[in-house]
Amino acid sequence: MSSNRTPGRALLAAIDVFRELGWPGATVDEAATLPIGTDQQQATALKGLRSGTWLEFEELWDDPASDLQGGDCEKLLSLFAVRVGVSASRARKVLTGMPVMIPANVIAEVVATRGAEFAGEFVAAAQDGRRWLRVDPAAVRPLVARFDLPIPRNTQYAFAWSRAAARELGLDSPRDEDAASSPDVSQHRFAEHVESAIEVDPEPQPLAKVMAAGARGGRIERDRVVELAVSALETATRTQDRTAWANALADDLEITAAELVTHTDPLIQAMAQGPAVVVDRLAPRLITTVDDQSLTDVLTIALNAKTKKAQRAALDAAATRPGPAPATLDAVDDLLAEHAASSDRAIAKAAQAVLDAWGASPTPVVDEPVQARGLWQPTPPVWDVPTLELPSPTPDAVLDILGTLLRRPEDGIDDVETERFLALAQQFAYANASLAQETLSSLDGDESGRRALRAVRQWVTGERYPDQADGEPALARMTDVSPRFDSLPCLLSTPTWVDLRISPADLASRLDRYAAAGVAACEGDLWMALTRLDVALATDDDRRVLAGLTVELESGSVDLRGINAAQIALAYLDDPIREPASPEDPFALPASLAILPNRLTERGWRVDVRTAHLFPTWPLPSSELTFDLHTDAGLRFRQLARRATPFPTALANRLLEAQHAARPGALPDARAALVEAWERGLLPPGVITVDPKPSAIAAKAAVLLDVSEDGLASLAWDVLDQLTTAAADVRSVPAGTVESVEALRTLLPEAHAAVAAQVADPRVLELSGVRQLAERSGSAKAVVAARELVKELPPAA
Repeated sequence: MSSNRTPGRALLAAIDVFRELGWPGATVDEAATLPIGTDQQQATALKGLRSGTWLEFEELWDDPASDLQGGDCEKLLSLFAVRVGVSASRARKVLTGMPVMIPANVIAEVVATRGAEFAGEFVAAAQDGRRWLRVDPAAVRPLVARFDLPIPRNTQYAFAWSRAAARELGLDSPRDEDAASSPDVSQHRFAEHVESAIEVDPEPQPLAKVMAAGARGGRIERDRVVELAVSALETATRTQDRTAWANALADDLEITAAELVTHTDPLIQAMAQGPAVVVDRLAPRLITTVDDQSLTDVLTIALNAKTKKAQRAALDAAATRPGPAPATLDAVDDLLAEHAASSDRAIAKAAQAVLDAWGASPTPVVDEPVQARGLWQPTPPVWDVPTLELPSPTPDAVLDILGTLLRRPEDGIDDVETERFLALAQQFAYANASLAQETLSSLDGDESGRRALRAVRQWVTGERYPDQADGEPALARMTDVSPRFDSLPCLLSTPTWVDLRISPADLASRLDRYAAAGVAACEGDLWMALTRLDVALATDDDRRVLAGLTVELESGSVDLRGINAAQIALAYLDDPIREPASPEDPFALPASLAILPNRLTERGWRVDVRTAHLFPTWPLPSSELTFDLHTDAGLRFRQLARRATPFPTALANRLLEAQHAARPGALPDARAALVEAWERGLLPPGVITVDPKPSAIAAKAAVLLDVSEDGLASLAWDVLDQLTTAAADVRSVPAGTVESVEALRTLLPEAHAAVAAQVADPRVLELSGVRQLAERSGSAKAVVAARELVKELPPAA
């Protein structure tokens, strides 16, 4: 929605000063040295530029006869605003709100003209929690170096610093931006930057290479570098990060035997967390160097690694070590004997070599028949989605839900728990504003990644949520609701059901409360309520109620005087937003919402799980459902597992992938989401499909075997069967196929029992892919395992 406002007198007066001082026609590279006028001129300019916007006033920039037309005038006016004294938060906003970016070195130079104190305030304003920067890091680094500012505890800054340091140290190709940076800016306070980077957990590379190079060059003590790298490995939250740090210790840092011994305990903890590559890179050397007491732990972890490669490397290393003390041998001889009896001949031979070298005589392993444990359950029916229930708005109830949200990853999501907190906190504030402010005063400002908490905190402190004239609905809701938190009868956008849908009857009832109280509705809140509205449930009674209501509409970013919120809701029932035919297609604004700002125009919008909180009635497309499996992925899947309809195939496949590919912090919730989706009937038979050329087969097999323990054996069996069939259809058997076959063999007693109890169709025992593998010639491990499994299957039909 374009603005019909005109520039105010204060802004026009500021632009007159801008002209008088000769800024139009200059280049942005000159901005740090251009004049800013007398004290009176600066005061006039500051008054017009300290708030509001000027980009929307087309008449300022598009008049061919104007001296503001073309060139860098829009960017220069933003830089001029900083020079004449706008606040740091305002500076951050105007410098990053340009259609075309202002060069980072220009931003740093202009901010620096305001001195050290302002530079520090600007760097603080640039940080969006511990993860993101709102400003190019290349604009922040020179300020930190020039004014000796505290190093931002921020992941994006740390990663950008490590990239710049890598280029300066010759570890990466230089970039154009480096020429504009101060010499050695990225090596300023090298050790402190490294320690800060480890603290905020950035990408391991190129940081690890930078650390190694810094130690070689004397910029940081090697002992400290090794200590930091080991700590990073132990505390890393993503599988790929632990892999990278293990490789860095072995390759970039070339950790010595003495250093391994010094850090034995944290390295053992790191190996216990996995993945197998950590064991593979560290266990063999630890086995040959640690004392007998630690050997038990290292060998136990290594021989339980998920890959044969890691197990074999550990066994080979153990065979070169002198036999341990009797107590240590007693602790591991059964495990060695188990491996000596393995069906994998290489593992069995390596384990026997260790037993022979150590002179051990363990008790022979005796195989006993495995009994079914009831892990194969019938597919549950699709559930009836429960309504969202709220407790009474008391301090204890609010703080209990708040505690749940604060224990989540920093980048919170808009799920039912967030909505429960918002609704309860708002009702608490409406009933007793002073007590609510006192109760919620503990929100300390580090909640920027959690929109709901930030909105509540800003109501408590009286801060203003940033303008969202073009913001998406969830942000617009926060903008409008935050300053009026204690004066609204309720939130219009609170879900009726836990899948985030809203019933038309509920929305009509809420608007009726607004009309009775004579309170205007919030535009962003109404927007979000409408996107969640299940219009298929609308009745004639709902329409009659809405038709009889008059509810004013207010917005924190646009003028909506005279617009009736109830009439918009009534029109929307028959003219809602339609799901785009393709995830790449733009959202089309229906005529029912034409009078409101279009909040679906933000760059990068698409139909996927990130918009599911806005459109819970949509089934989601069956393709293009890719999204990053960061620490919030598990929570997103748990919300999707509250759907009213079964998962589409693409989403079900992504949920399975998350079980092994998501960050470790997301894994517990991703696992819970898989089990919950199954228990609620959202994962029907056959919904998960396998790529004709599958990857990560071993990882998937391990995950499927694991989730079968929660009663999902039928789902696991089906996917394992598909994996094995796909592997059998290619000329060279893919890596991990043997693990898939062995997982099927482990679950075979469950399948036999399910067929006997008529819980499963006898055709589940056909396993055509396994039989096809077994018919191959040769002695490949997967082929040998398939032959063993076929012996336990009924004859082929």
